[in-house]
Amino acid sequence: MAAEPVCLPEPRAERFRKAYANVGNGTIALHSRANNMYVAAEPAGAQPRIANRTAIGPWERFDLGGS
Repeated sequence: MAAEPVCLPEPRAERFRKAYANVGNGTIALHSRANNMYVAAEPAGAQPRIANRTAIGPWERFDLGGS
């Protein structure tokens, strides 16, 4: 099951420029500056997102999605 799309308006995207990693195929991983960990969306995004992962895996990838 795909993670829900993450859309950042342009001014906000600029502010978070170094807070994400492009992992290819239109997906990104969100990186927390507060604790230096990656944001996870499990189970299947049904719970609040939390930055508690040290590496990028399937639950740490977010689809940029087009509008």
